[in-house]
Amino acid sequence: MIDGKTMKIIMKNFKYWTKEIGKHSNIMNKHIKEVKKLHDMFRKFVKDSLDFNNRLKNYAVKVSSIKKCLNGNCSNEGILVLLNDLLKESNDNYILAKELEKRLFVDGGVGFDEEDGIMKFFKKLVNSIFGYGESDDKKCGGIMNELIKIQNSLPGYIEDFENEIASNEKALISYEGDTRYIIYFFVVSNLARLTKMKVFEEAKKDAEKWLDEEKKVIKNQLSGKKNELKMINLFNDNLRTIILGISDIKTFWGEQIESIKNIITNLKNFESQKDQNIQQSLTVHILKKNWEDIERKCQSYNKVMNNVLYNDYLD
Repeated sequence: MIDGKTMKIIMKNFKYWTKEIGKHSNIMNKHIKEVKKLHDMFRKFVKDSLDFNNRLKNYAVKVSSIKKCLNGNCSNEGILVLLNDLLKESNDNYILAKELEKRLFVDGGVGFDEEDGIMKFFKKLVNSIFGYGESDDKKCGGIMNELIKIQNSLPGYIEDFENEIASNEKALISYEGDTRYIIYFFVVSNLARLTKMKVFEEAKKDAEKWLDEEKKVIKNQLSGKKNELKMINLFNDNLRTIILGISDIKTFWGEQIESIKNIITNLKNFESQKDQNIQQSLTVHILKKNWEDIERKCQSYNKVMNNVLYNDYLD
């Protein structure tokens, strides 16, 4: 079942990327446009999936009528007509459900294109941020595996960044100025031989002030790196939540596809059986079980996703 809380978090994470992380991170700020597009793609997918949900509700009416006929309320000829009609619609729904699922995970194209699929787009976005090359990309065993690979590699990236910050902090403590400061201080020291000591002391204070300003610049740079690290960690957390959430949606539609597939299989078997009375009872049972699963899950999906879109609009 789709978890409403997780779906809301996905939408909030998309908005957090564009509104907050972009303000405080040069790395993330470069990709705000792509993140916004990904958010729009996901919203469109949710809307289209809700349209398909409504189609499945109409499908329920036909499944219910078939169950009544198979229980002895229709002639054999009438049953066959209804079964053929249901079989055709089941095949159509199966194809549409597969196409809907593909929009999450399909591989295709080379740009940030809606035809690439949300997860493909996501992988490219992460690659562009963290510098993963095409050679590594070609070795992956599927989009989700690649995303997991990226997820697993982030701790190493973060660790390197943390080590760099620690090294900079140590260097700052022992910083005694760059070459310009050394030359300046050397010149001042030599001029002191030709001037009064008071002038030398003032020049020395100026040099120390210059050194303090240099340290201040380094501290600001260090602070910037720490903020970047914080944003990268937030990106890592958001990425994990979105991957899990979209995987749940993929699982949900995979289950509906499998249920429709079972209905199709049993409808095809019905006509090929010699003892249709036995097959009829089996078909009624399978239709009832599969459709009740579809109906129950789709009702939940409809409620959750409509709430997600409504709350996203309000935010």
